[in-house]
Amino acid sequence: MRRLQIFSGLVVMIFAAFVCFEASKLPFGTSVRPGPGLLPFGYGALLFIIATIFVGKWILRAGTLEALGSGLWFGVKWRRVTLFLGGLFAYALTLERFGYVLCTWGLMVLLFWREGTRRRLTAIIGGFAVAAMTYLFFRHLLKVRLPAGFLHL
Repeated sequence: MRRLQIFSGLVVMIFAAFVCFEASKLPFGTSVRPGPGLLPFGYGALLFIIATIFVGKWILRAGTLEALGSGLWFGVKWRRVTLFLGGLFAYALTLERFGYVLCTWGLMVLLFWREGTRRRLTAIIGGFAVAAMTYLFFRHLLKVRLPAGFLHL
């Protein structure tokens, strides 16, 4: 379990460094007028510091770095991982063409049916509920433009 904790902490550190790098391309502004790069850079730096502390704690608890290398991927269910990544990839490829509601519904049905309930009707209804609730939340409450596809909602 320690190896997975350290690995997840390193992934968060890489993500935080990427956020800081991208935010540094934006102007920081001044103390009176903060720019658009200040907040993401600050959050990225804070996330990087917290992740560094997290990883350091687990490394000190584990003892040595050599003990971490064996079995990092032991017990990973690769079929589930590839199904999940394939579903996300298909979702990204079809989102513009088929729209947010239909693609989200399809992804949720896949995930509910394969990873949650084995009952198809429950997966279909649950997928529709998630797609409808997130659509209403993002589109009507937050006023986010979502890909409509051929449905034009």
